[in-house]
Parts: sequence; C-alpha cells; structure tokens
Amino acid sequence: KGNYKGTSTKATYKIVAKAVTPTVGLSASRYMYNGKTRTPSVTVKVGSAELKKNADYTITYDKGRKNVGSYGVTVKLKGNYKGTKRVSFTIVPKGTAITEVTALRGGKARVSWKRQTAQVTGYEVQYATSKDFKSGAKSVTVAGAGKTSTSFAVCGGRTYYVRIRTYKTVSGKRYRAIGKAMEVPGIDSMDDEQAADATIAAVRKLSADVGIPANLHGILKEEDVQFLSESAYADACRPGNPRETSVEEIKELYRSQL
Repeated sequence: KGNYKGTSTKATYKIVAKAVTPTVGLSASRYMYNGKTRTPSVTVKVGSAELKKNADYTITYDKGRKNVGSYGVTVKLKGNYKGTKRVSFTIVPKGTAITEVTALRGGKARVSWKRQTAQVTGYEVQYATSKDFKSGAKSVTVAGAGKTSTSFAVCGGRTYYVRIRTYKTVSGKRYRAIGKAMEVPGIDSMDDEQAADATIAAVRKLSADVGIPANLHGILKEEDVQFLSESAYADACRPGNPRETSVEEIKELYRSQL
C-alpha cells in the first residue's frame, strides 16, 4: 500500500535438531558382583544444561549386566538435539581375604586365602618389602577359583607385605571389536558374553560361506602326521603350554582328525 503495490510471498523455514556430543555421567562406573542386575542412573548434559530423560534423550542398557565384565549404556538425543554417546561401567568379582602367611624352608613363604568361586577365574598375589608396594613388588598369578594357597621366594631377614585380589578373564571386548568390524546386527545392545557368542557364530558362517574347512577331515594324510607332530613339538612356544606333551601324544591328536 502507499507508494508500493504488489502481493506478499509466504516464506517457510524449518528448525532442525542441533548435532552435539553430550556429556554423559553414570551414578557408578564400577560395581562388585552380587548376582543382581546393575543399572546405574544417567545424567546427560549439553554444555552446562542438564537434559531431561525421555523428553531430550533415551537410554539403552546392554543386556545382562549381572556377571563380571564391561557393559555399555547408550544415550540417544532427541527433540532439539541429535547425537549418540556410549559409556560403560564394570562389574568386578568379589574379593577374598588372606588367612595365613607361613615361612617355609628353602627361602620360600606360603600364603593362604579364603576360596571365592563366584565369577572368579583365579587370584593374583602381590608381595613386596615396602608397605606401599611401590618398590620391588612382585606378583604370582594363580589360575583356578578353587585354589586357596601358593608359595613364593623370599630372602631371609626381611619383612614382606602380602596382598591378594581375585580376577576373572573376560574376552568379550576383543570379540565385540571383531563383531563390530563384521557388522554383526545388534552387537551394540549385547553384553560381552552375548557379543562373543554372536561374533563366533558370524565367523563360523563366514568360514562356511567362503569354503574354509571346519576340521582336518579330508585334508590331513597319514604320511604327514609324523612330520607335523615333530614340527609341533619342536615349536619354540611349546614349553609355554600349561602341561608337558610328547610327539606321540601330538600324533594321536592328528590321527583323531583322519
């Protein structure tokens, strides 16, 4: 109107969610095994602003979360923000307690402890001449949850301090990395044991798809057994095996695959 005339054009615009990397905190990052499912509470922030669960983000916990191992918590933003952040927490085995330390003949000492079998692979005993274990500390690893004692070398006339911890061997992290590289479906929502099982299944399927034999049947020949057995026995890594073996025993293993 006035000095101008014409028609207006309606303009439209769209507000899109802002891509950000949130800061995610857990109420606890380490739990002791108690046989119950662990579910830490989650705090999510963008800058100094704390976001609201369900309104601004959703939470997905790895399945399981009972056994010893590492578990993930995935936060996915929604509403005004977009982005995903995964953090983890750990469940560790219950500890044990030393019951006795005894001096033995021949420059040795024996330490005994209470058995702890729940979610335990073995024990690590550490001993040192310093109370803070910062200098000269040595360790003895004892495989087997049922073990309750071990011995170690000591020097006469010295005072030794001894402590012990339990451990559990968990291989799921390594398998998870392989599974992610193979794009195993749903692996991010699995616990370590489930990720390991799914990855192993995927590797077996891949092996079958490309024609890799599952065993030595049809490949191994009787005339090769002697050479292969002697080579295996002569291998530099053989002395590090958990138990001693022989060429004859290795030959029997090969022949079981004929």
